[in-house]
Amino acid sequence: MTTTTAPTHTGPARSSGPGRHVEPTTGGGSLFTHARVLARRSLIKMWRTPEALIDVTLQPVVFLALFTYIFGGALAYWVEPGDDEFFQQFRRQPSTTPGMWTRWEVVDHYARRQLQHRVAQQLQHG
Repeated sequence: MTTTTAPTHTGPARSSGPGRHVEPTTGGGSLFTHARVLARRSLIKMWRTPEALIDVTLQPVVFLALFTYIFGGALAYWVEPGDDEFFQQFRRQPSTTPGMWTRWEVVDHYARRQLQHRVAQQLQHG
């Protein structure tokens, strides 16, 4: 059985192109230089993949329209009978009707459900 090794390069270091000499970097440089390089790379990437730009600009507008006009009061302020008159103007749901949960009842219910879920997970996984 014979063992072969790959040849190692012992010649002069390769340059990055004809007539160009590149100094090795040690990680120095100003914050402005790093920010400029990263911004340039991001712009090049965005130019090559325009759907990334559409994701960043169009998606928030779609979500805003969706939650405002389609779901209506899904993100409305939860008004209670004891709130100031200013906050009463933002009521979009019948949250002041007798029998509706208060804010604290919703928070308490959510906290209890989360605690039950975490305890069940820990019992299952140890």
